[in-house]
Amino acid sequence: MQPEARVVHSLLTSPRGRLAQRFDVMEDLMADQKKKKKRRKKEPLEHKRNRILIALAVFAVVFALDELGALRAAFGTPGCVYASFVLFLVPFIIAGHDVLTKAWSNIRRGQAFDESFLMTVATLGAFAMVFFPDTDPHMAEGAAVMLFYQVGELFQAYAVGKSRKSIAQLMDIRPDYAVVVRNGVETTVDPSERFDANIDMSDFFDDDNNYR
Repeated sequence: MQPEARVVHSLLTSPRGRLAQRFDVMEDLMADQKKKKKRRKKEPLEHKRNRILIALAVFAVVFALDELGALRAAFGTPGCVYASFVLFLVPFIIAGHDVLTKAWSNIRRGQAFDESFLMTVATLGAFAMVFFPDTDPHMAEGAAVMLFYQVGELFQAYAVGKSRKSIAQLMDIRPDYAVVVRNGVETTVDPSERFDANIDMSDFFDDDNNYR
């Protein structure tokens, strides 16, 4: 045994070495538990669908009030701009709060430039036009972009779910057993079992190793 190997072996087999190993295992377990706590539970598709439908309904009502001039009649100018800002912010938060949360989490981890970050910048930029009421800002654009994005994400999630179900169904039709001929005798084996097969490669290649 090499001298370095003897040192490592003595450290691992000594009481202190075993104690250090136990501490390392405990630290790994505690780190795994912390990671699990930080992980958020994935939102069910039905819950997300209902949330988006509610946001769409609120958006339709607010958009109708804005286009029909009800906000201008009730709050005047430029009060209608701030009123539309607050009202369109409601469906925006209902539909896109998970996107905003994900963008903020990625920024804290140093992974800012993803689709959540881009959607957040684009939509908040539309709402930031409230600080320039003389430009006739349209708050509906920010809420609409987030809603359309979330609808697309919902359809994508449904498509991925169907693909997974299709793959699972294909896995169910795999054979339960395989028939192997050994010495002229058919034997039933497990398909996952590894076995050696005697194959005469001369049936496939000629003398120059060219495929026939």
